[in-house]
Amino acid sequence: MALTSVIAIAATGVLIEQVAKAPSPQPIVLRMRRVCQSCPNYVIRLTSDGDLSYEGGERTRITGLHERKLDPITTATIIHDFIESGFYDLENEYPSPVHHMTVFISIEMSDTRMSKVVASEDRYGPLLIVELERLFDDLPGMRDLSGWAY
Repeated sequence: MALTSVIAIAATGVLIEQVAKAPSPQPIVLRMRRVCQSCPNYVIRLTSDGDLSYEGGERTRITGLHERKLDPITTATIIHDFIESGFYDLENEYPSPVHHMTVFISIEMSDTRMSKVVASEDRYGPLLIVELERLFDDLPGMRDLSGWAY
């Protein structure tokens, strides 16, 4: 599913179901990486094809790579919500002013035409960063794997 197809949901009122059925020559990829000194460290990745993967590291309930498939409508809805959140309006970096980095969050979205990465130290920056982190953590099964209950 091309980025323009997903944006078309909001721009033209196209039903999410129609977008979910569109062919996907090059998937959109959403990825969140969390590195933390005292909380779970993991990576969550979702593609517009519905491939959802979790890779658990230190202090997670379950370590290693775990994969599942989401249905097309759920996937299209998640990507639509992500695009509409204002992610592309965020700065690329939000360094912590106290340099006591306990958690580092990197959120990225890419497709064939554009890529953007937003990095936050200690969740410093707009509230949207925490909201996007929760969007990833709330994907089906992710909290059960990570053990993160934030």
